[in-house]
Amino acid sequence: SVSFDGDFTVANKAVLLRPGRGLRPHEEQEHGDTGRSVWDGAVALAKLLEHCRWLVADRAVIEVGSGQGLVGLSAAQLGATR
Repeated sequence: SVSFDGDFTVANKAVLLRPGRGLRPHEEQEHGDTGRSVWDGAVALAKLLEHCRWLVADRAVIEVGSGQGLVGLSAAQLGATR
């Protein structure tokens, strides 16, 4: 489990995200409430980009579906132009 209260870093800068909210009852969910958490794949991709900055540096990046925006925030920190 990864904590986003200052322990997780990208390019030596802490990534701070609000604590995840629990899932609502099934009948109240919208699209499975997928945007309420950070997916393991997003954490892995953020760390991969940190080691392969050339993938995002000086490029326009669009993030589609990694929960709370971890990959997009990481790409911006690593030099994506927008």
